[in-house]
Amino acid sequence: MRSLWSKQEWSWAFYDWANSVYALLVMTAFFPYFLKFQVESAGTGLSTTAVLGYASSAASLVVVILAPVLGALGDQLGARRKLLAAFALLGILATFSLSLVAAGSPLLAACVFALGNVGFAVANGLYDSLLVSVTSRDRFDRLSALGFALGYGGSTLLFVLGFIATQNPQWFGFDDAIGSMRMLFVATALWWLLFTVPLLTMALQEPRLASPDWNGWHCVRNAFGELADTLREVRQYRNAALFLLAYWLYMDGVYTVIKMAVAYADAIGLDPM
Repeated sequence: MRSLWSKQEWSWAFYDWANSVYALLVMTAFFPYFLKFQVESAGTGLSTTAVLGYASSAASLVVVILAPVLGALGDQLGARRKLLAAFALLGILATFSLSLVAAGSPLLAACVFALGNVGFAVANGLYDSLLVSVTSRDRFDRLSALGFALGYGGSTLLFVLGFIATQNPQWFGFDDAIGSMRMLFVATALWWLLFTVPLLTMALQEPRLASPDWNGWHCVRNAFGELADTLREVRQYRNAALFLLAYWLYMDGVYTVIKMAVAYADAIGLDPM
């Protein structure tokens, strides 16, 4: 019997299993608490909520600038998967590096976190764009749903381990929850790396729009031209433009809640752990 999903489709879907652990464990659950520890250790009087907010906003601004250009450049060069690999590696290295940030270094922790957010967000956008290359149009919705399901499943598994480890650090040989969190940052980075491999090694032909004799400068210039053409064209479709604006505002609100919920809870006196 034919498998419900091809190897290529499974490889694509498993990237959601790979990177969703960053969104849940690092971005949402444990980094805000880790940052609070860094702020308190530094004794500078900084606000954890403010530092986290600035780091998240700076990362979002970088993504807004990079994502459209990199998307167009990936189309020109047929290199969306290579760009995904580069930014996923940035996120993975940043996540691993969080485990090495010494106590009393809140600004360093925030900068590393911002780099992780940039890597995660840009790679995720490129990952979404690969959907059209790995399956047929009539299977877009089902394959996308499979990716979401795997993402929730994988991240929940590691989150349960993380919750147990932070509540009972001595079971894992740590003195406190911060030691367990450092271990979780390493585990998240390794998980993300391991389950990204299938997507990067599968056979996939990406169409190259740029002429074979163009150099890098020609491709970059054409990518900006393609982006400008898209912006001009979308103005002719009022409903599409309004939808994109509304979606951007909606998702910005969603990600603000995801990134800031623990910090806000702590600021109003709730125990985040």
